[in-house]
Amino acid sequence: MVDSEIKQTLKVLKNYRIETNMKEYISEKTPKTFRYGVKNTLSKRILIILFILSLNIQVSICDNPVITIKIKKGQNSIINSGFKNYISEVSINNISQTNIDTKYNFEEDENTVKILLNSQISNFDKMFCDCNNIYEIAFENFDSSVITKFQEVFKNCNQLRSIDLSDWDISGVSTIFGLFQNCNSITSIKLPNFENSKLQSLSSAFCNCHSLTSLDVSRFDTSQVTKM
Repeated sequence: MVDSEIKQTLKVLKNYRIETNMKEYISEKTPKTFRYGVKNTLSKRILIILFILSLNIQVSICDNPVITIKIKKGQNSIINSGFKNYISEVSINNISQTNIDTKYNFEEDENTVKILLNSQISNFDKMFCDCNNIYEIAFENFDSSVITKFQEVFKNCNQLRSIDLSDWDISGVSTIFGLFQNCNSITSIKLPNFENSKLQSLSSAFCNCHSLTSLDVSRFDTSQVTKM
């Protein structure tokens, strides 16, 4: 009974992330008169929401940027150390880490890492540069319109196999110098939208991408490009 009420309540709060175990808290801490004394389902939901807010539990909006990577075994970087201050949470194979860092020792042959960031980022320069054991990267909840710097983002990611940035619009970026330089395992790249862009330099963007078989540049405005 209580479980179903909590599930319904959390649907109402789907735009928020409750930083505690609400299921356990409501079940164990809430007085029985509160949990069972109200017959109307809607009233129960409203009261539970009010009760949650009265606890002064920290609530944060759930649209924070999230990076999901897949990485191989060993002592490996998950992101460039310069981005450490943007990280609010790291989970490895669904286990939340108590220490926030940019490098971990991975014991499994293949590992999934989720990196929750605390804000949007405008400067992506060298974000994954030299993270050479990452073979897959996916982005969620990123506002690409704020990005102004996008150089050497994936440089030397020589295990990266493919990437899809097709729903991004980074028209405010003027150079993608060295973007995928030395990504010699990558076979497919779906690039962001560069239509009506300020793009001036493509220098070394795909240098040494020897395995690349698919590259869509149909949305590239190269009218202002001076360096290829």
